Amino acid sequence: MRSANEGSNSDRFCEIRFDYPAMTTLSEWTQRMGEQEMPVLAHTAQEITLSSEREDSSSAEIARIILRDSSMTVRVLKLANSSFFNPAGHSSRTISRAVVVLGFDVIKSLCLTVALINALLKDSPQQERVMVLMAQSFHAATQARSLAVACGNRAPEEIYVATLLSRLGEMAFWCFGGDKAKALDELLSTGVNPAEAELKVLGFRLSRLTRSLNQEWKLSPLLGASLDGDKGPLMKQIMLGLELAEKTELGWDDPGVLPVLESMAEEASLPLERMTEIAHRSADQAAQSARDCGASRLVRFLPSPSLTQPE
Repeated sequence: MRSANEGSNSDRFCEIRFDYPAMTTLSEWTQRMGEQEMPVLAHTAQEITLSSEREDSSSAEIARIILRDSSMTVRVLKLANSSFFNPAGHSSRTISRAVVVLGFDVIKSLCLTVALINALLKDSPQQERVMVLMAQSFHAATQARSLAVACGNRAPEEIYVATLLSRLGEMAFWCFGGDKAKALDELLSTGVNPAEAELKVLGFRLSRLTRSLNQEWKLSPLLGASLDGDKGPLMKQIMLGLELAEKTELGWDDPGVLPVLESMAEEASLPLERMTEIAHRSADQAAQSARDCGASRLVRFLPSPSLTQPE
């Protein structure tokens, strides 16, 4: 029984003061992210997406977009030559060659990965929250893509991008939210339900910011369908990737991991042992990809299956 001096989470929730300006609208947050906080990500994403969707696009055109940023060029080439994105091992020393070898869809996913890292891996008061979310998204995207390949999906890159960006609004908010992020962090620390806390501080759920940014920047139709509640088979692969990344945060031996692996094995019509091998390898590949795109700081937040394997 609670003592007279103890208060419930709801009581503490009511006591917190909110000394910030009137709530900003979702559209204003979306505009701010695109014009002030992440203009390079927004512009690059739109350019690459539009270029890759045009029938008359050439490898030279998308290469020019990437080559404008020397950091992106180096990191995209590293990823393009990795075993995860290039299992056939065809070496690419130039962006144009990488586009020809891997195709627009793969290059688009690599560019969005690098652009996301460049935009959000910054020093901020809530940096650890950002890194945890980014590592989880990175891991989930890698797992979802591997599952899509195992299922014979013809568009694994669409699965990868949709999963990678599924929490974009949350990452952007914690990186650039300022006083609002501080207020939400304080409120969450009292144990208030995240949905209730987000509505109190912002007036909307952060998933709606993800949806708004996705629509505004034309990032991923598949992500839009997922956020709208589509229940198709592709959505299941996204969901399982996200779920596995969440469960393995507590370690690969956590009881919640096995049911997810069993669902993935069933989805891919593979034995559980084989699906587990694929998932372990994908986790290692997520860590290597993080290093390749200049995000080594994320590795410590990624679950390592090697730590649970017998010697």
